[in-house]
Amino acid sequence: MPQSTSEPPFIAVLLPAALPDLLWIKRLLQAKITLIDDLSPFSRKSSVHRGRVRTPNGTQWVYIPVLAEDRLDGVPICNARIDSDTGWRVDFWKALEFNYRNSVWFDHFEFDLRRDIDTIAGMSLYSEAARFLVNRVLGYLEIRDLIPDPLWLSDIIDGTTEPGAPLASGTSGAPGASGASGTPETSRATEASGTPLASENQKNRPSRYYLSTKAHEEQLFTAVTHLSNQFLGSENSCSVVFEPDSRNYQLRGRLADLEISPAITHPIYRQHFGGFQPGCCLLDLLFEVGPDCWRHFTAN
Repeated sequence: MPQSTSEPPFIAVLLPAALPDLLWIKRLLQAKITLIDDLSPFSRKSSVHRGRVRTPNGTQWVYIPVLAEDRLDGVPICNARIDSDTGWRVDFWKALEFNYRNSVWFDHFEFDLRRDIDTIAGMSLYSEAARFLVNRVLGYLEIRDLIPDPLWLSDIIDGTTEPGAPLASGTSGAPGASGASGTPETSRATEASGTPLASENQKNRPSRYYLSTKAHEEQLFTAVTHLSNQFLGSENSCSVVFEPDSRNYQLRGRLADLEISPAITHPIYRQHFGGFQPGCCLLDLLFEVGPDCWRHFTAN
């Protein structure tokens, strides 16, 4: 989707999301470049690890839980580990089945999505699950080719990927496969000196250390201005857009001077409970609209 000629080109700075809402996707579509800030400290108040689904009376959250010690310690999102002992898959799938069993596309995607959730349950890092699940759902919705590949801050800092790297990569060619360059199997966060925060033998026990707020703000600012210079010609040639309602937990720092709020409208589609509840995650669009959803993103 081309950007409006009335608005300056912008870089979208978004937090990772396994279950993003439609405005997250719209920013990805309309931005000149998207930077996923997976070095931001994990916050339980954010929507990073959860998404809304439609219910008869409104919406509810569904979760991919993160270990309590990672939530409380505020480790970088790329190091946050999935809490595999909660039995979350059962509650997650019960919520989907209860609310979407009568949706048009539920039966069509049920088998594949169950398999994807089982795959995620075997992953240790949340960021790995986020890359995998978003890639899969965008594929089911047949809009993957419309979505420009974002850059991940941890990959840029680590130097493991170049611009244009896919949402997920793996040695087997399957999305989210472990061990490939660009997959956050180990800590990608680094101190200002460039010293890795976690070594290979710590891949399942990420460091408790995370960058100070000031250091992270500078890191984010440096990455954005570098991308602007490289692809847009000048650090002053673009603005920055953050995801909505992220001010309390996403770092801005000097980027606040470049922040704009472009006119981005929420797609409206039929939900089988009647009426329309905005803010639902991609799974709602998957079950309610299916592969025909591209019309909602390409319409003027």
